[in-house]
Amino acid sequence: MTQLIIVILTLLTVASFGQEKDSVQHYIFITEQMPSYPGGLDSLKDFIKKNTKYPNGTADYVGTVYVELTVIEDGSLTDFKIVRALCDACDKNAIETLKKMPKWIPATVNEKPTRTRMVIPVKYAE
Repeated sequence: MTQLIIVILTLLTVASFGQEKDSVQHYIFITEQMPSYPGGLDSLKDFIKKNTKYPNGTADYVGTVYVELTVIEDGSLTDFKIVRALCDACDKNAIETLKKMPKWIPATVNEKPTRTRMVIPVKYAE
């Protein structure tokens, strides 16, 4: 029985040291406060509606483009990426629209501003 325990402990030790040294560690934080658009959700919807224009030749497209972005510690927005596309022109327009947004109020962890990834829908409707 003692030998079995020693073998198991040895295997566990080897397994933990066998991990790749350059592996990337990802952390998930639960924020105290999520990032917010100045003026709140209604202001964000108004901004997107007012600034989203149909690109030439895309009037037949109806749907939503989902854009992932990062709100960094100073409230600036970076790392725009299409998560769900509609058409190339609408996708580019959605990113251009969101890049025009003013700085956000950043998320906080332990009362310190922190980066946060978000997904924002940009709707194209008739």
